[in-house]
Parts: sequence; C-alpha cells; structure tokens
Amino acid sequence: NPAVVDLAREHFETAPEGSAAERVRLRVGNLEDLLREARGPYDLVLVDTAALAPLGGVEGLSSSARAALLSAVARDGVLAAGPLPVDASMAGAPPGWQSLELRRRPPGGETGDEVVVLVRPAGAQTGLEPVGDFRAAP
Repeated sequence: NPAVVDLAREHFETAPEGSAAERVRLRVGNLEDLLREARGPYDLVLVDTAALAPLGGVEGLSSSARAALLSAVARDGVLAAGPLPVDASMAGAPPGWQSLELRRRPPGGETGDEVVVLVRPAGAQTGLEPVGDFRAAP
C-alpha cells in the first residue's frame, strides 16, 4: 500500500538517532520473499493488515511467514499489526509475549474502528503504551 510507505517515511524521518537513511529500510514486494531476505533484528516490524485482507488476512499467512515476522523483532522491539482487527495470537504473539490492542475511530467519520495490535517479546525492557489518539481496548 503506497500510503503506508509514505506514512512510514514521514514518521521515521523524525527518528532521534541518525538519519532515516541510516536506520530505516523500506521494502515493498511479496511478503514471503521479503521475509526470506530480511536480516533482523528490527526495532519495529509493521504488518499492514489492510494490504493482507485480499490474501485472507493475517490468518492467510503461512506458519513460516508468521515465525519469520516474530524472529525479525528485536529483543526490545515491537511487532505492530493494523488497521484491520486481528487476534493477538494471529499477529504473532506466542505464549509469554506481551500484547496490547489499541483502537481509534478513523478520521473523516468512517465507520468501524482502526485497530493496532502491539506485540513485544516477554522480558522486554519497557511495557506497551497507547500511541497518539489510539486507546487500549477494554
């Protein structure tokens, strides 16, 4: 989704350590191919659930793709999946990992919530916190 790529560029240009060119790598293509080529660990792994919807959503990912997403997350990193709802276990949260579901009303009066599931390995240095105008789901 080109909008996700633009949003990532805009957001990560504000990275406090080094320039985006040094710290951020954006790759676009077939997920399975990209995961095979990924050389983590990464501080943040984003899963665009809207882009996966035509392929069956996160549920349509192979077990090896889900395992590769998890293994790409750094020890204190985060895997974020959204904006379409996804069960934390399908986003990749194995037993013992921390997860937090965040929701917000989409801008422009659209119906339905935008949902982000944050997943962090057990024992990570810090907890999971709400972001921006997203609020923790009850």
